[in-house]
Amino acid sequence: MRSRPYRNPRIITVIRDLFFAGGINSFANRFEQHFLTYQDYDGIVHHEVPVAMVALVATAVSAPPRVMVLY
Repeated sequence: MRSRPYRNPRIITVIRDLFFAGGINSFANRFEQHFLTYQDYDGIVHHEVPVAMVALVATAVSAPPRVMVLY
């Protein structure tokens, strides 16, 4: 996990809940021009997380605890 902080299950859950939960009212649907999409074999369209967002989360996870203090 240390070499791939972006695969942390908690981080994946937070990103999914913040940006993709809520159906048509989700952040990803309201700003869909910022999210890449792909269609699966069943014809369902899925949004992908932008690379910059993954990099930001990975940086936060790998930062020393004293840097991550939020006020």
